[in-house]
Amino acid sequence: MKKRELSKYLAKIGSKGGKKAAAGMTKEQRVARARKASAAKVRPVIHPVTIDALHAMAEDWMNTKEAAAYLKVEPDSLLRGVREGRIPAYKLSGTKRVSYRFLARDLDVALRARPVQGGAQ
Repeated sequence: MKKRELSKYLAKIGSKGGKKAAAGMTKEQRVARARKASAAKVRPVIHPVTIDALHAMAEDWMNTKEAAAYLKVEPDSLLRGVREGRIPAYKLSGTKRVSYRFLARDLDVALRARPVQGGAQ
């Protein structure tokens, strides 16, 4: 990098001192300073995700048969509830047949939202 290009680069990234401070430095020092200044501006945020957390997220999803077994109903009854809007489901795209996936927490909420009416007396 030429001296003029380096000073423009340092001014562009807003390094402290500008041309005067960079004049007494070697080329390697100026480049290192410029890299340090640009690296200090952008800090990636990394959220640690453990393998156990990924497995827990994956285990929440159920297909129609698993969701029907979870609710202790027939798969046809489950799909009827989906069509009527009583049971939340997620439609998969890219398939010829309509295919749904269910979240256990959504099924739990749907069960609690509609209490059983009537009953034996």
